[in-house]
Amino acid sequence: MTDGYIDEPTAVEPSMPTVPILGHIAVVGRPNVGKSTLFNALLGQRRAITSPESGVTRDVITEQTYFGGFEVLLSDTGGIRADLKDPVQRKARRGQADDTLSYVGQLNERVQRRSLAMLKQADLILWVLALNEFSSEDQQLLDRLQSMRQKVILVINKVDVADKESEAYNFYEYGFPHLVMVSALHRRGLEQLERDSVAFLQRARRESKEAQTDAAVTELEGRTVASDSTIRFTLIGKPNTGKSTLCNTLVEADVALVSDMPGTTRDVLLQRFRWGGKLYELTDTAGIRRKNKVQENVEYYSVNRAIKSLDEVDVAVLMIDSRDGIRQQDKKIAQQIIKRGRGLIFALNKVDLLGSSGATKHAIRDLEEDTRDLFPHLHYAPICSISALSGKNTRQLLNTIGRVHEQLHKRINTGLLNQALQDWMRYYSPPGSGNTRFKARYLTQVEVNPLRFILSVNRSKNFPQSYLNFLQNQIRKELGFMDVPLHLHLHE
Repeated sequence: MTDGYIDEPTAVEPSMPTVPILGHIAVVGRPNVGKSTLFNALLGQRRAITSPESGVTRDVITEQTYFGGFEVLLSDTGGIRADLKDPVQRKARRGQADDTLSYVGQLNERVQRRSLAMLKQADLILWVLALNEFSSEDQQLLDRLQSMRQKVILVINKVDVADKESEAYNFYEYGFPHLVMVSALHRRGLEQLERDSVAFLQRARRESKEAQTDAAVTELEGRTVASDSTIRFTLIGKPNTGKSTLCNTLVEADVALVSDMPGTTRDVLLQRFRWGGKLYELTDTAGIRRKNKVQENVEYYSVNRAIKSLDEVDVAVLMIDSRDGIRQQDKKIAQQIIKRGRGLIFALNKVDLLGSSGATKHAIRDLEEDTRDLFPHLHYAPICSISALSGKNTRQLLNTIGRVHEQLHKRINTGLLNQALQDWMRYYSPPGSGNTRFKARYLTQVEVNPLRFILSVNRSKNFPQSYLNFLQNQIRKELGFMDVPLHLHLHE
């Protein structure tokens, strides 16, 4: 457990694609047929949250992976429901408020619209069906997919043993020529599914009457996993602070599901975009509530993955609802960010809702002062006042993210560092303690992102913390690390 409320995450190293993407594959189906389990199995990692609970997946999750040496885009989608009113009515009979239930229904409808939109965008559709099951939701998808049958592969899941394969052949009656039997849970049949998918995409490319336009090729080749020059950042914070709204605004597309209902975002949503000649990689995360507020397993895993995202980025944007101000939970999240040596930016969101222009400026100034008072040790962290909904100051935020990223990767020559150290010691030498005389011999930078420096001294025991603070401030001010955390270690 980390700080008593979440598991300590493990970093995942991304692969490095070098060839154009073969095609875009969408995994679709009704709830609880194993779409996310299959998605994770094909991806080779637990990227999408899986649960027996219906409707866990909400946002469309897209990742790059390899099928037999060929790079593809793979998307997991929310479950397609036949009648969205039924679950609402069932909850109504349990006495829940009508307006909340209506809201749940609207949210499910939006999830469904996104999943259906993916049917048109994808080059290949993997329609997941459960063995010996065909429900009204499956019938609804059957009707929609009839006109797209040439780009559909039926994936019959839960075929755990060879004896069940004969039962799976019954699904041929629905008129789709391509069928593969798998057990996503036991990873059975996945190699065959990957081979068939690659063969399908290669054939579709050969048979295409028109070559892809230069713009389309550029778009596909531009979707690469982040390199060292990519600016990786995450949007993190409590629920309903506007993370998903800001995600949509920055990528200029409706990619993240936005709702006033806490817990709408569950999986980590990854998006890449270019701005100002730079490549950005953004992760939108689930809202992080206090441990005693987290009651569902799905939310627990969502929170865990939100914190885990900190291991895979350079900069964390801590989203704060300017109307609520700084809360205790914001402090805990900030501690997780600093613990990992990530760049931190406070984003005070929804400033457009604070009142008139004059009142807004006064409220923002007060909130910025409160932030500095509550986080005196984070005096270096930039503060950006934004409106994710209107886009106000969001470009300024991107510039700040880029500046913090640049500082995190900055390296100073040892000779220049020690020349600066001599100048600083002439201005202010290390103080003594009784008969003990402290001396600083040399300074060197040993690491970037996180930034680490080593100061060689004659005595490390009881070396004055005040002098270390002085040196840290000088490094920031004079060597260009004004907006980032840095660590200064002693070596005797």
